[in-house]
Amino acid sequence: MRISLRHFLLVLACVLAVAGVSAASASGWGGYTFTPVAFPGHQAATWPWNVNTAGAVIGEYWAGQAYASESFGFVERFGHYWTISEPNRVSGDGMNAMELTASGDVIGGYYVPDANSVNNGQTGYIYIDRKGHFTNLSDPSADPDTGTWLLGANFWGEIVGGYVGRTDGSWHGFIYKHGAWTTVDACGSGEGTELINVSDGGLISGQCWSSEGFGPPVSNFLYTPQGQLITFPDLTAQQAPGILPNAPSEWGDSTVLWGLNDLGLRAGSYVATPTTSTCNTNESGATYYGYVEHNGRVTPIIVPSTKIHLPAISDPNTCAVLMGGANDVGQAVGKYDANTQREPQNEPPDSYGFLMTPNF
Repeated sequence: MRISLRHFLLVLACVLAVAGVSAASASGWGGYTFTPVAFPGHQAATWPWNVNTAGAVIGEYWAGQAYASESFGFVERFGHYWTISEPNRVSGDGMNAMELTASGDVIGGYYVPDANSVNNGQTGYIYIDRKGHFTNLSDPSADPDTGTWLLGANFWGEIVGGYVGRTDGSWHGFIYKHGAWTTVDACGSGEGTELINVSDGGLISGQCWSSEGFGPPVSNFLYTPQGQLITFPDLTAQQAPGILPNAPSEWGDSTVLWGLNDLGLRAGSYVATPTTSTCNTNESGATYYGYVEHNGRVTPIIVPSTKIHLPAISDPNTCAVLMGGANDVGQAVGKYDANTQREPQNEPPDSYGFLMTPNF
């Protein structure tokens, strides 16, 4: 039953993808057609985090300017958007949505301000929205002040992310599946583990970093359903410099692998430093760029904004391109931060979301 349903949904997604290409005013660029993802009334503050097997886009939008207000989850299907709001949330709480499952459940993260938390002053929870009935989850091994941070989920309801251990203060990866929690420590002593995303077939992407704190990950890895650990392919590290704009020589230490499917597609972002961009960058002066790798071939993601009627995003008008999830049809989502020189200094940038659909 599961296989037949999945095949049906894959065919449906192909049909939707082709329909999206023909309906879009933009012709394909670089093998993809780009479509804006913008929650109505919040074009400059919409972040898509995933696109599922059936072509639904899932993410978050900010009530005001991104980073400067509270956020809500959203799901988009066939051009219609709806808000996901945890019933216990209060002003200042944050939310996102990560997956719309085969059974119609929405899986996402819910974040509550907490002065005791070591993670940006927030405590994280997982929620599952079953047709308006919400269940909150937290890994039993997690520090209650920091909570449990959802980073990815798949069409069948498998959930991955990270938490700070209540006894050791270290970051651990977790898998939540069929009501059971599994801890994954893929990194060496003194390093933290975080699981970033999970494909429909159960392949998981993750990253390690040193105990000195966040920043460019020490390494990326893949974690198979059988528990096998695979280092991020060396081929990517060898190809990236000279192909991707401003890619650093330390490519493998400067990437985050976000989206993946079961057909060899990997989508992620890398940090380029120093940067020559005149737009806002992060606190370390770095600019993020997006890339897609498919079976060893690395391609930079440059959104043709003039064709999808969004602000120009070629340097110096692009601050960041951050890739999100991908599905087995080859669609992927992401977002970029536009140039904000028109705004007062140090204000957060406008963030614009997009859906990439391969041209068949």
